[in-house]
Amino acid sequence: MYDLASVRAQLPTLRSFTYLNTGTLGLMAEPVLARYREAVERAQRFGHLVLEEFQEASEGVRSELAELLGVRSEELAFTGNTTDGIALVLASFPFEAGDRILTSDQEHPAVLLPLTLACRRRGVVVERFRVGTEKEETQEAFGAALMRTRPRLVVVSHVSCETGVRLPIEDMTQMAQAEGARVLLDTAQSIGQFPVNLAGLGVDFAAGNGHKWLHGPQGTGFLYVRQDNLDLLEPPLVGDGAVVPPFDRHSFQFDGTNWYFGVMLVGSSMAHVTWRVSSGWVPQLSILRALVGRQLHSTRRAWSLRSGSVSNIILQFVGIRRPAKRTVPDW
Repeated sequence: MYDLASVRAQLPTLRSFTYLNTGTLGLMAEPVLARYREAVERAQRFGHLVLEEFQEASEGVRSELAELLGVRSEELAFTGNTTDGIALVLASFPFEAGDRILTSDQEHPAVLLPLTLACRRRGVVVERFRVGTEKEETQEAFGAALMRTRPRLVVVSHVSCETGVRLPIEDMTQMAQAEGARVLLDTAQSIGQFPVNLAGLGVDFAAGNGHKWLHGPQGTGFLYVRQDNLDLLEPPLVGDGAVVPPFDRHSFQFDGTNWYFGVMLVGSSMAHVTWRVSSGWVPQLSILRALVGRQLHSTRRAWSLRSGSVSNIILQFVGIRRPAKRTVPDW
């Protein structure tokens, strides 16, 4: 069991507000915020004297994050946010003019805009498939789009930022790889909400952040590149620290960030989030599922919307069918 009152006490904003936008920026717990202030002060006051200490601490966080995601630490690089990771893969992937990328009709601008740039600079063609409210609908639409477009890369979100629908990524990844495509996963709205094992999902690449559901500082993110894909990508930007061993020009690889105290705080925030793991995910997921179902039912009654299943809608989101207009790039 976890102490919900204690968790809420560490987020004093909740005394005055009902905070409903963790999907944009998560609230940092008071103990983490205190360590954040301390880390910034030490970094700016002592400079190079504490650099090695911070570097070692960030490597420890890399190992902790790898354990949380079910991958190896050498498959992870720290970035500034999810967009950085997505953009790095799209800029590094060995596309040829005319290659196709398949994405969904519910992607965030963090995906749409890097895809638009890839079209302009790399000569690729972007195609879309429709995300349904149930996984069978999504799989059917995805399978048809795979056969129609024959993409080299699939870029898709784990959880839709628009509807809260959780996509059947493991099945979709198997389908894509069977057709020779690689998969880049946007985990911005999944990691921290429920257990995510990237190795188990089988994806080739994944990008995520520390400032949403992990409740860490802004400016922290990660890129996962599965071991057998490391040689496929050549980083578009390199600098000091991007080559291991130093000055070996034949082994460029993605490496960490120099904002070490920010990375350190991701580790602290993960410790506060992973009460969900230590106390067991299932009870919390069941409670949250019931709350979402109740809220969805009330919303439908208030808006006179038709009923439907919530089995594929993620926990802290409420997804409904409602007519809407949205501007998307014209590829």
